[in-house]
Amino acid sequence: MLIPHTTLQPDTLDQLLADYVTRDGTDNGSFTTLEERKAQLLSSLERDEAFITFNYEHQQACLVPRHEVDPGALRDYQAAKASLKEEAEAAQWEVDAEVEFKRLHAELQAEGFFPIPLGRTLMQREVNIMLQSGKVSLKQLQGLLRKHSEGDYGLVSWGDKLSNLKTIKSKGYLLSRYDVDGISLIVETLDGHPQTMVMDHR
Repeated sequence: MLIPHTTLQPDTLDQLLADYVTRDGTDNGSFTTLEERKAQLLSSLERDEAFITFNYEHQQACLVPRHEVDPGALRDYQAAKASLKEEAEAAQWEVDAEVEFKRLHAELQAEGFFPIPLGRTLMQREVNIMLQSGKVSLKQLQGLLRKHSEGDYGLVSWGDKLSNLKTIKSKGYLLSRYDVDGISLIVETLDGHPQTMVMDHR
């Protein structure tokens, strides 16, 4: 199995590079420093000219040149690398969305948009059953509606929170999710804000 070098902790990767370039037989006779040789090897990893693999027989990580890599293992590596890139981009989007959400929320609050009118407030039949059985209280449901109207969208992603804010002025669709004593509930405001519904998230 080939291991993308970006998945290793920096200290672990640095130690692996140092171990490799100081092994017997790796000195090419040039007068280069340890740091220079590590940098050269890291560059090879970044260009996919060399790869990190794990030797299960010897229970240690190894480095192998590209021409020694099995084509199937290389395809799996490239797929894993693409997946890691997508995950990193998604994570960065969430970071950026959080920053933009906080900026836009402060701007809308200063302009007096919060709390927003929620229209007619309703609850799903399942939520009403929870209310009657005491699993949730009316005070808790009212608290969720208040948060929703003030731009506190609970457990949805930062990307979804930002999407909510961007529709405030045009009265677009809004979605929040909250946890109430282990019960996941959704608050949904329809486009145009004619009504808001509290629903069981199952």
